[in-house]
Amino acid sequence: MRSLCRHCSLAVNKIGHQGATAICEALKFNGALTKLDLGANKIGPSGATAIAEALKVNGALAVLK
Repeated sequence: MRSLCRHCSLAVNKIGHQGATAICEALKFNGALTKLDLGANKIGPSGATAIAEALKVNGALAVLK
């Protein structure tokens, strides 16, 4: 039996725009993750833009905090 990660909390991890961009590159190819918590980080405007771009191609993620 194959186990998939569906929920991931990366809240309060001091993630900046570079980290957010790296996470978003992975999101573009991940079809299992349905909930991602990036709250209380320092993603900034460029990180938010990267997230928006990743969401255009990721059809699985339903909840983003």
